[in-house]
Amino acid sequence: MGKGRMGADDWSNLKLVCMWAIGGLTVSAVAVVALLTVPKPPGGVIVERAIHNMDQDTCERLLRRFAEQPATGSTMSGSRVLWLWAEESTPGVYTGAPWTAQIAGMPPAEGTTASPRPYAFDPAAQAIPPEACSFPNNSLYIVAVEGAAGTKEASERTKSP
Repeated sequence: MGKGRMGADDWSNLKLVCMWAIGGLTVSAVAVVALLTVPKPPGGVIVERAIHNMDQDTCERLLRRFAEQPATGSTMSGSRVLWLWAEESTPGVYTGAPWTAQIAGMPPAEGTTASPRPYAFDPAAQAIPPEACSFPNNSLYIVAVEGAAGTKEASERTKSP
């Protein structure tokens, strides 16, 4: 066979590769469309955020700021703070980002969630524990409902009577 000419086996292999490519593109397109068209849950989601490696003063200042939000009606980007707590940061471990976040679940129908830690407190109903932020290196955790439920409740709290 001459240079630049394709034999029957070459055409067969090219067809197979092209069919796999088309199949992959089709599956990818369907997955992208499915992900983009999924509606947001009406109740929002529960998100756990954390900031690590803070000194005592910084931790206390941030903890007070987030604990005061339910009382003042202000919100963290339209979210509703459910739980706050501080722990000792793991020495020598740095996350590389100031905040970490993970989805912790969906808000339950009855509107309450179990405490994620025995020493976590509900800022809308409890005072800041005196031992919070008592370590030389602290991590502050915030569990909040983010999305539709947090935004709706925030707008209801800030309405004038």
